[in-house]
Amino acid sequence: MGGIEPGERATETARREVLEETGLSITALYTAGALDTFYDPVRDRIVVVPFFVARVDEGEVQVDAAHDAHRWVSFAQADALLTFAAQRRLLPELHAAFVVREPEPWRTIR
Repeated sequence: MGGIEPGERATETARREVLEETGLSITALYTAGALDTFYDPVRDRIVVVPFFVARVDEGEVQVDAAHDAHRWVSFAQADALLTFAAQRRLLPELHAAFVVREPEPWRTIR
């Protein structure tokens, strides 16, 4: 989770946030090919959020102060843990496109 800083691209934000929140560097970044759109009543605005998939370097996860723990889970466990329906709806597609087979070239973000 996080926000785009002024002058930053969404893909740059994804790389920065993963590093800041986990200490892991992204080695490959892909578009999941989906967006989530929701209404933010606090700011009275519509928010559009792109979904990305990342491969990260091996290493010890270093949880930042915004979090109190982490864990790696299966797709079935993730389905039970995710808060937002859009995230849960995307899981089968992510499994098919990134686990069952290698991602299509068009998904790669340079």
